Amino acid sequence: MTPLVKYLCKTRNKQLRKGISTELQEKINKLIRENQIRAVKDENRKSKRGSKEWWRTVNKITGRSTNDNRVSSVIDPQQMNTFFQRINTDTQYITPVPLLIPEGTSIPTVDENSVKNAMLNLKRTGTEGLPFWLWKDFAAYLAPVLTRLLNLSLEQQCVPNIWKLANLTPIPKKGSMQVVLNR
Repeated sequence: MTPLVKYLCKTRNKQLRKGISTELQEKINKLIRENQIRAVKDENRKSKRGSKEWWRTVNKITGRSTNDNRVSSVIDPQQMNTFFQRINTDTQYITPVPLLIPEGTSIPTVDENSVKNAMLNLKRTGTEGLPFWLWKDFAAYLAPVLTRLLNLSLEQQCVPNIWKLANLTPIPKKGSMQVVLNR
């Protein structure tokens, strides 16, 4: 919050406590909105340099160090994949047969607003390789399409195989990171 916006908020709140409902409050609200929009535009302009540069700035401001100590730098990712594939494979799995839905039964649906809110609250990316900020920034455009796909999936009782994939990030609890079984 900029000092100007902070001052304007204080002034507006004082007016509200006094019970004064005037043009001044409307002008203050307008100035606050304009300043917020300007601040967002400035941040967007700065972040066009790329996410790496943006995170460098965030780390600099917060004093966070960027020590890159990833498990994949110590253990071969293929070795990890083989290990997790072995422990997560069910040889007895049989694909279920879709149920017969009686005529007139209401099939649950997902509304566009819920999908958009979920996209706006993403914290991590999925297996599709798209960064989470892309989902957030374009949520208004992608939500209708994704909502349609989700509702078709519910209606047809079929989830696309790609939606069943996940990125696992193993976090070693103790011992050497070079031993895959350290989990």
